Amino acid sequence: FPLSLQLTGLAEALLPISLLPLWGSLMGRFLGDELPLHMKLVVLGALCSIAVIFLPVIYLSGDNEFDRPNWLMGDVIAVLTGIGFGGYSNAVRYFSLRHP
Repeated sequence: FPLSLQLTGLAEALLPISLLPLWGSLMGRFLGDELPLHMKLVVLGALCSIAVIFLPVIYLSGDNEFDRPNWLMGDVIAVLTGIGFGGYSNAVRYFSLRHP
């Protein structure tokens, strides 16, 4: 996580990590859990918020304000960190339900 903060901006690094419920629910969906409708709407809103943060950076990458040489690597590290936290929460939930 600290490496992603060094390579990219604060908002671009914190958003994917703070969306750990999104990553956890998507992983749970692929592992067989069914998402209720309100959770599907929350996931859609979270994906839209990711687009709001990342699309301006991609389109305006030629401007001096957004000119960071390793911003993509920092974003990827932040997303992988959030996915890792989501996977950890699913693993804890799985094992706590099966082995109380």
